[in-house]
Amino acid sequence: MNKEARKALVISSCVASALAFILVILDFPIYGFATALIRAVPWVAFVWAVNFAAMYFLFRKYFSGGEYGALLRQTSINLSVDYETAYRLCIQSMEPIRNRAKKFSIVCDDRESGKISAVARLNWKTEGDRVEFELEPSTGQVTKVKVTSKPIAPMTLNDDGSNEWNIMKIREFLEQYELE
Repeated sequence: MNKEARKALVISSCVASALAFILVILDFPIYGFATALIRAVPWVAFVWAVNFAAMYFLFRKYFSGGEYGALLRQTSINLSVDYETAYRLCIQSMEPIRNRAKKFSIVCDDRESGKISAVARLNWKTEGDRVEFELEPSTGQVTKVKVTSKPIAPMTLNDDGSNEWNIMKIREFLEQYELE
């Protein structure tokens, strides 16, 4: 989350807290302190929930660039191998990221359309990642590969660099076959 979004969230949370304080002050003479406090809690929770939801969606949509925001990682690479070899290499490139306490399983393996999709489920390190390959045969012995890594859950705010690491390791593996 960038500084502006954090600042807006803190300011609006302070406004919600001030609202709760005002509600307690207004209800105190009528109901007593404990009852006034109990009556204010649902209102504060509601205002905080609405505030957080609004800030979250504004942050994701306008500050981060879309549904997956800054967590979506992509790279494209031209491999100097034929389509079938490139397809096999893309599947093999998953091995380095499988060994990082992630259990990736291939959920889509469509050789004809050139799409491979692998998913790492929720574990203690991540909320889950999806890695997708799109292969496009070019002229002769050249295949264009587009690799995307993103969180499974679109509401993920932080992935601790997991998707960037996925792309880096896949790219390291495929670079040895890259077209010069």
